[in-house]
Amino acid sequence: MRNVWLILAMVLLCGAKGVGQADSSNLHSLYGEPTLERFTATPQVEFLVHYGIDWQACEILIQPASASIFPTARPLGPMMDEIVVSEILEKLSPTFSRGKAGLKVLTMSGCNEFLTEEFDTVTVNRSFHRCEPAKAEQEMFALITYKRSACESITKARIVMQQGDKQPSTDKAQ
Repeated sequence: MRNVWLILAMVLLCGAKGVGQADSSNLHSLYGEPTLERFTATPQVEFLVHYGIDWQACEILIQPASASIFPTARPLGPMMDEIVVSEILEKLSPTFSRGKAGLKVLTMSGCNEFLTEEFDTVTVNRSFHRCEPAKAEQEMFALITYKRSACESITKARIVMQQGDKQPSTDKAQ
């Protein structure tokens, strides 16, 4: 009888959604507003927005749509149409709002191209795989990074993570 009361109490406390259900309202009540959101721009393209401490976008990653939260296991996965990505970039960060254009660097290696464009308020990075010139879908991702003080902690964390990847191993063979 004691177990019945315990189960009844758990059901009443947790509600009809079940024990430990991770739905949006429960997560918001426990942890507040999300700092990262995923949006579907087209059936083939999605973007992730990472917010700063001021709740404004600090980074926007445009990538091929995925049915999962995990990235594709294929090395080159699905690609996106460069024209579609350009249109999405223009909606998310209009050219007029980026400020004065600065350095523009195109790095090419084999079939791959990496384009970095600096502006007063943002940096735009785009990655392409151009081995199949007749194919419209050649863009792997685009990244908008905003240059605001509210985004400094995200930028610093990314630099620390990148430096950690490049640290020489301290393990010595015995």
